[in-house]
Amino acid sequence: MDTTQYFSDDRPVASGTLPQLFFEAVDKLPDADAFWVPKDGGYTPVSHTEFLELVRCVSGGLAALGLQPGDRVALLSENRLEWAACDYACVCSGLVDVPIYSTITAAQVAFILKDSGAQALFVSDQEQLDKAVEAVGELGAPIPIVAFDVSDDGLGGAQSWDRFLETGAQTPSLEEFRARAEEVQPEDLATLIYTSGTTGDPKGVMLSHGNLFTNVDAGGYVLQCKPSDRTLSFLPLCHVFQRMVDYLFFRAGVVIVHGNIQTVAQELKDVRPTVVVSVPRLYEKVYQAVVGKPGFAGRIARWAGRVAQRRSVYLEAKTSMPLGLRLSSFVADRLVFKKVRAGVGGRLRYFVSGGAPLAPDVNRFFHGAGVTILEGYGLTETSPVTNVNGLEYFRIGTVG
Repeated sequence: MDTTQYFSDDRPVASGTLPQLFFEAVDKLPDADAFWVPKDGGYTPVSHTEFLELVRCVSGGLAALGLQPGDRVALLSENRLEWAACDYACVCSGLVDVPIYSTITAAQVAFILKDSGAQALFVSDQEQLDKAVEAVGELGAPIPIVAFDVSDDGLGGAQSWDRFLETGAQTPSLEEFRARAEEVQPEDLATLIYTSGTTGDPKGVMLSHGNLFTNVDAGGYVLQCKPSDRTLSFLPLCHVFQRMVDYLFFRAGVVIVHGNIQTVAQELKDVRPTVVVSVPRLYEKVYQAVVGKPGFAGRIARWAGRVAQRRSVYLEAKTSMPLGLRLSSFVADRLVFKKVRAGVGGRLRYFVSGGAPLAPDVNRFFHGAGVTILEGYGLTETSPVTNVNGLEYFRIGTVG
């Protein structure tokens, strides 16, 4: 088999829209859980049908604000169900959403609002609302703001999420909403994603429905997710990596649980995901926490790390291990490896690493310990993935 055949196949490049993949999932699994929402120390399930109704109401609320296809809608929020609902409502209504990173300053928010021509803005909480009010004030032109979690006393001139949904529930009907979504074309602009670039002000990357749909379809073919899977979505959705993968997961029926990068260690244990994407920093922190222990425990962990490195080579080559390595692996698994697997939930099928290169030694440690990390590479401008290891052709260090 030559190189070209090894890395490609004859599948045609898919063409479609984000509304298409949205309704595909809803129609296929109407009563299955689409999301788990954190509540009272646990999680409340939201079915695909319940999420569809939420998206329809958001779409109606946007229409009530006077927005028309092609208009821009900004999102200043952390990962949460409302973020996903606003995103799908925008793309199903022919609107262009503009995600904004929740940690940037009011001045930076003002620049993005002005440069994108945003005509509405969603915010998550009081901190983001205060920032948004300051940013809108700098523009000198009013922009309607809808706040997810802000008390009535703190709203000021913003609209509450509940009031916004009440208005949106009145129209359109489900049939009208779906008909409007079917009018969206692959070449239509879906989103503007602002990246810092290397110099000057942030640059808005223009991605069409077709750009994102093609990436979702190709990624799904490689990653082979299924409705029995569950994921923790904790990388910022304002970046294209987690967002595209969440589209992929939603289409495949994977249960999505929104998390926080600051509390991801505990959330991995609580959610017990089967597929997760992250940046190398997470894997590096776990690796250092294991091999950096002091005293006798640290010596055992570092010995197990060396065993994992050797074991990974044989696993990757799919060849039989020497008897001594098999015995060492058995002991290392009892003392260290099983704790590593439990630390990431105990059910993981694989991680995907992207956003920066992952050190081969770190990857081999996890691989040898029974945790597979697939490596990917891409750019916001390529929507985003251009290359990714598959489970079949897994080769550490070849991507990223």
